[in-house]
Amino acid sequence: MAKTYFKTWSKQIDQKPDLTMSAVEGPYFLTEDEKWLADLSSISYQAAFGHHHEYIANKIVEQTHLFCVANPKAVFELKTRASERLLDYLDLPEAGRLFYTLSGAESVENALKMARQLTQKKIILCRQRSYHGASLGALSITGDWRNPLHFTVDEWTVRIPEPADDPDLSKTREIILKTGVENICGFCLETVTGGNGVIIPDQEWWSGIQALCDEFKLMLIADEVICAFHRLGAPTGTALFNLKPDMVCLAKAITGGMVPFGALWVAERHAKTYDHDLVLSQGLTSYAHPLGLAAMEGVLDLLTDQEFQIHLKAITKIFHDFFLAIAEFPIVKETRVLGLLGAVDLHSPISQESLHEKGLHLIHFPDRLMLAPAYTFTEDQLSEHLADLADLLERVQ
Repeated sequence: MAKTYFKTWSKQIDQKPDLTMSAVEGPYFLTEDEKWLADLSSISYQAAFGHHHEYIANKIVEQTHLFCVANPKAVFELKTRASERLLDYLDLPEAGRLFYTLSGAESVENALKMARQLTQKKIILCRQRSYHGASLGALSITGDWRNPLHFTVDEWTVRIPEPADDPDLSKTREIILKTGVENICGFCLETVTGGNGVIIPDQEWWSGIQALCDEFKLMLIADEVICAFHRLGAPTGTALFNLKPDMVCLAKAITGGMVPFGALWVAERHAKTYDHDLVLSQGLTSYAHPLGLAAMEGVLDLLTDQEFQIHLKAITKIFHDFFLAIAEFPIVKETRVLGLLGAVDLHSPISQESLHEKGLHLIHFPDRLMLAPAYTFTEDQLSEHLADLADLLERVQ
């Protein structure tokens, strides 16, 4: 077959067979060889309501009958209503405003631009292991294999140790003092490291980060692109860790991935600066896109439904029970789990093909499995699929 498009994040001559999709049904997809696979990673964490969710889809369709595109500066009922609902749902510790984007990378990118403009400082403190997006600014603060391949803005980036390497943040304090507080804009941190292994800092570490922000007047940009919208069991990770962020970056599950969309929450103490003192020199052609807003409102309808919340608690227990059950398997090196996000580190690799034979698909590295199941699996479905995964892990030596 002639190559007509790029395959992301890989050499184009890849030995692995291409993943095929010919149909979807909820959190399942059908391959070209007529095999249904249960997606236990929500594609790339975004399909929190499955590959198709009728209620969210209907919200999008309803909006198409009104209008499908809008001037980015336009005021319309859906934009006002959905924004108020999102602010209410996020339940952050102070008032704030929203800047809409089309992706997590754009949410981070606009946070960096806004934070640097507000502070008139350039340097961002970020984790050694992290991923913040593929645009240049977001990639510059990313700490994984994707960063060195591009001409990133390294002179504006300073990395701090991982929580396990600096639990009391004494090394981080030294880095701040050596770099010079007068040069540092603030931190940009995932509340829980997502794609790089579900690294979960403890409350003491996060309290220490907040204390450093308060002491040195540094901004805290919380990257919640993976973690928000109940992936960790709460509207945001910042709520779980009792943080007072200056900005919160959102995307992925904000629309269940059914429309490319994102948002940046900005604390009112900063947002009001743009009323008179500064010009907000940021915008996007499809800012606050009406189809994205419609999908987001569908997500909010689901996440604020009491029965849906009861369901989330039930499948979260099933998920955690699975991690307890496999912890002592010989192949399992370590497990980490919070809410409906987890990782399994392995002593020896298992193949994607062996997972597919079990009817399972998930984010897979040679020595690690990443799990982020859709919220729409029934209790029986999730129990069955996790039992199949446990069976595979128990049998592989």
